[in-house]
Amino acid sequence: MGAPRNTAVYRRYEAVLKAPRALPLIVGGFVARTEVGGMSLALVLLIHHETGSYRAGGLSVAVYLVTASANRPVQGRLMDRYGRAGLLRLLTGAHLVLLVALASSAAGGAPAGAVLVLCGAAGLTLPSLSAFIRVAWAGLPVSKDLLGTAYALDSVLYELALVSGPLLVGVLVALTPPAVPVVVLGVLAFAGTLLAASVPAGASAGASAPPGRTRSGSLTGVVRPVAALVSVGVALGAVAVVVPATAQASGAIALSGPVQATWSVGSLAGGLWYGSRGWAGPPARRAAIALTWFAAFLTLFAVWSDLLWRALTLLTAGLALAPALTTVLSLVPELVPASRLTEAFAWISAAEPAGAALGSWAAGSLVAAGRPTLAGWLPCVGAVCAVAVAGRRWPAAPDAGAGQEGSGVRPVPVGRPAPQRARIPDAPATARPCAGRRRTGRNGASAPTEPSREPRRHRP
Repeated sequence: MGAPRNTAVYRRYEAVLKAPRALPLIVGGFVARTEVGGMSLALVLLIHHETGSYRAGGLSVAVYLVTASANRPVQGRLMDRYGRAGLLRLLTGAHLVLLVALASSAAGGAPAGAVLVLCGAAGLTLPSLSAFIRVAWAGLPVSKDLLGTAYALDSVLYELALVSGPLLVGVLVALTPPAVPVVVLGVLAFAGTLLAASVPAGASAGASAPPGRTRSGSLTGVVRPVAALVSVGVALGAVAVVVPATAQASGAIALSGPVQATWSVGSLAGGLWYGSRGWAGPPARRAAIALTWFAAFLTLFAVWSDLLWRALTLLTAGLALAPALTTVLSLVPELVPASRLTEAFAWISAAEPAGAALGSWAAGSLVAAGRPTLAGWLPCVGAVCAVAVAGRRWPAAPDAGAGQEGSGVRPVPVGRPAPQRARIPDAPATARPCAGRRRTGRNGASAPTEPSREPRRHRP
């Protein structure tokens, strides 16, 4: 009895993997996004090796990440307007050239200002690959039911890429000069992006819309998902500061890394479980339920100050993290026009890092002010804000529900049956009045006719 159940669990992932042009998205996305997980560590190690200052290394990473996050919505808008794959190839080529220049300049003893400029330029050209991949999944011949499984698989692979990047940097630093990991990550990002860009992600707005209508549609529908993910990012960023502070106060600073990694373990398990099943009901309700679970265990995280108990709460809260993010992603194509889908996903990609930066800054300020207990409540506050945003009714896309243009079809409101015309029964063929009907007896003899039911007319 166990084999059929396991087969049912993995059948959905098998269907996603067998979808046309799915493997380039999966393999290319994983290879390219190892840079996202490892570049911060690679830059810190490179700049510290050349300058002896962690402060300079942290500043370089901050410039790189801020410029990369700020440019994602701009990239999404340009992709929607001028073409997604072409712009992605152009950006990843420029990004690789700038990373090589950055690594050689830092290793050659270039001025700090020049290194910061190169960090900013490299961040500006970092391709918004996650937005492209999500739009490409929405454009593949995958049913709406399996689209959530595809997004769950993408989230799991993204988590694995975030873990694999630092591991690769650690191996390369032990074997090569510090400038080599930066270049290797750039090469991997270049190769993976080109592979993923070989998958068509739908026509751009500028190519498909008539003249004068290339910017049709509004992005107001994406405000709610962005607000929810900014709130989730606040929780993640605050945890990244509170956990090391708790470990240091407990005299077990070496455990801060493993404790914080419980996020990823729980998220991976939850994402795999969520994507292996089909779900009924509104996706917005599932997002609200998952975020409520997330907020409940982060409340326990704030209440329990013991390091091991906090590790347990992070593991349990992480079980709902990937399902919540996957459900929010599956809502985006229904909330925004197709002509601006890449830009919407770019805003989604930038939301969580922006919230994480805010949460890290707020938690760090509270810990530095001697209020670690108050800082421990920040993850709970961010999660509760996410629940408050997701619990309200989600708006529909500006062009959702409209009938086909020029078809003359009026949309029927959801939940209301279509009007039916009253059917008039056909008149029987023998409905004409007659003076009488002749009946036939059992032996075939004629029977007397029935008297006419019409009133008799008396002759004068």
